Amino acid sequence: MKATHRVTSTGEAACEIHPDVFVDESGRAFTTDEAVVDAGIAVVIRPAEEGEYVFAVDDDATELAVNWIGVLTDDPMAVERIEQRHTSQAASSARIRPDIDWALLSRRDERTVQFELRATHRAKATRKLACEIYPDVFVVERGAVFSRWAGMAAQQAGDIVDPLPDCIQDWFVVRGLEKAVDWVTTVARIRDERHARSAREHE
Repeated sequence: MKATHRVTSTGEAACEIHPDVFVDESGRAFTTDEAVVDAGIAVVIRPAEEGEYVFAVDDDATELAVNWIGVLTDDPMAVERIEQRHTSQAASSARIRPDIDWALLSRRDERTVQFELRATHRAKATRKLACEIYPDVFVVERGAVFSRWAGMAAQQAGDIVDPLPDCIQDWFVVRGLEKAVDWVTTVARIRDERHARSAREHE
């Protein structure tokens, strides 16, 4: 994705994917919302004269970022998911634990954030550009989301997308990732369950 901000303490590039939710090039996913007491990371908008900068976001950062979106859109279960991730990844001090002021968070924020994603695939059904933001979860132009785990997609023969060659540099604009939250959360849970089952089978 293309950088929209810079972390003031480190100078690292960051992208705002939802109002007050950021991922940076070191793999942190965090919020700057005032309702989160521990949101101590400050960012500034990258000036145009700094030019375009692109960085990749790994699956773990995407998963955590959509959980932060869940927190800021009043999903109490998202707080629990972040706490669980913090417990299982205690060595990663960069991942902030949520301490939420729910009274502040009760306000509805109608802002949207526009950012650019590099296309990785093309949807077979519509031929629209798509970006695989998390394994088996795709965002297409205008922000629609679909997954290989969807009912019809899981039943049909063949894949639901065609991969683009690595040399292709097609980008498209997305207005927020709120629509992706449910699918990323669902697929993350499926992956965790499969991993746990596989670990038990090898004990």
